[in-house]
Amino acid sequence: MNSEQLWWQPFREGKVKQNCSTIELSKNGSNEVAYQGPGELWQDRDGALFFKCYCSEHASSSIATMLCELAALQPGKLIPTSNYYFVRIVTSDGQEWTADNISPSRDHSLITGQVVVTGRLGSLRHVKSLESPSAHHRIRLLFIGQSPDDWSGLNGSEIACDEIGCLIRVFPERGSDVVVEIKSEHKLATNFEVRAIEALRYVLAKVIHVSVIEVSADRFVETTLISPCRAFESRLLPPLIARSLDNRISVRRLFERYLTFVHSQISTEFVHPCSAHLRNACEASSNAIETEVIGLCVAVEGIANLVPYERSDRDDEAIVTIRRTIAKWLEKRKFNDRLRARVTGLLSQLKDVNINHRLESLTQTGQLDVNCLNVWKTLRNQVVHPKTSKLEEFDERWFQELLDDLHQVYVCMYQITFALIGYEGAFSNYASKGFPVDAYPLRQQSSKPGCSQTN
Repeated sequence: MNSEQLWWQPFREGKVKQNCSTIELSKNGSNEVAYQGPGELWQDRDGALFFKCYCSEHASSSIATMLCELAALQPGKLIPTSNYYFVRIVTSDGQEWTADNISPSRDHSLITGQVVVTGRLGSLRHVKSLESPSAHHRIRLLFIGQSPDDWSGLNGSEIACDEIGCLIRVFPERGSDVVVEIKSEHKLATNFEVRAIEALRYVLAKVIHVSVIEVSADRFVETTLISPCRAFESRLLPPLIARSLDNRISVRRLFERYLTFVHSQISTEFVHPCSAHLRNACEASSNAIETEVIGLCVAVEGIANLVPYERSDRDDEAIVTIRRTIAKWLEKRKFNDRLRARVTGLLSQLKDVNINHRLESLTQTGQLDVNCLNVWKTLRNQVVHPKTSKLEEFDERWFQELLDDLHQVYVCMYQITFALIGYEGAFSNYASKGFPVDAYPLRQQSSKPGCSQTN
């Protein structure tokens, strides 16, 4: 990266160690400073950010505040947001940093009257003013300690997201770091970087964590340093393994289509529902194969429920008629209340759209392999209602069959996402021996809005 970014290079190298002229802590929802004083800012050996504030606050009042916070806690309940703190840090060189929702620890000395407040910073934000407004909106994301092979389909690429109006470049640095740069002539939506990370996780099939987010817009540059999260090794296979140049082009197309899809619901900072289901499947894959199967099957069901389905007015009228007719019939028969409640509950499910109905059109157009769908249905029932009870049944053959089924469910999940995002092109067919690269849809069809034909 250029010299413009070198000022946060110490964080990248895990060498942050700063004396601070002022550290202030204010409770969420309050403008009053609860703790204040000089202190320190540093990184531990794992790269996480910490602070320590030597307060002038008297120990007795600090203890009273802590006791009030403890009294607000209830077993089994979420910690109230009012128990967290906003932190403002001014380093000795005049840099001002802020952090939200911090849960500090306090060390009290009744002898000296001093209070030392410490805490871990999940993230640290800095805003810098520019002398002249930026000509475009730019976001830069830094991912530290990545595997180059995972990013081979994206590294060195330039991806044009025409529907969003931005250009994205992905390039490696220092061997194991990756920088993603997003540029647009107009201001991008709030939290756009969240959607970009979701799209990266989709094509990589990994729960990657960003270390630095830099957003340049108008006259300001906002930089966020993020402490590392718990890392785990997932086994989820990506939608397309990039073994050739053509495959890499398709990976970039997948990234562009998925980003465009999740961008349509960017008004909230929370992840897109589809991304949430994919992440659950990815995290489950880091555990035992039985856990991976359960996580994957549940994820497929969640993603399938995102497939649009329009019920006709005639269906709605029929449901109303059926419910009214059976309700009258039950009333005449004078059944007990428990039985009537069960029947009424079953009738309420008539409004639910069956997954088979949602996915029927995809199997008819070649957007979903019906064999893979059937394997998912069978496997889902098996893991939810297990019947294997003898130790000798868990042999090598059983594990191989389970693994084969798992790979077919992979295909089922990814093909549903292809249909959702409007993707057509190459994909890794894990349902076939040797995991060949096949063309999607399964049979050629005319182009639809939002889709493009394979080159």
